[in-house]
Amino acid sequence: TAVRLSLHDAGYTFWVISPSQLKKWITGKGVGPKDMIMMEFFKKFGITPGDNNQADSGTLAHIAQDIDAGVPALAGYIKSRQEVMRKILEERPRYNVK
Repeated sequence: TAVRLSLHDAGYTFWVISPSQLKKWITGKGVGPKDMIMMEFFKKFGITPGDNNQADSGTLAHIAQDIDAGVPALAGYIKSRQEVMRKILEERPRYNVK
């Protein structure tokens, strides 16, 4: 909460991505062991993450690119990724300062 409030107070826009959303985006399912996330990250991007944290942060970076592309890009996604991105872009509240 402190980080969210600090970002909000500083004027940054941000989204909250849950662990299950991250897993569903990369694996197609909202559950799974960390090793599965690392394997799927390698399959999708050809990069071997050094550990689970790198796989998670790399996945979050790709989710951020998708957020930047916005709703029109959803048509090209597989169903599980569409569901995650729709929830992030349309249903989850964005915290921003106007």
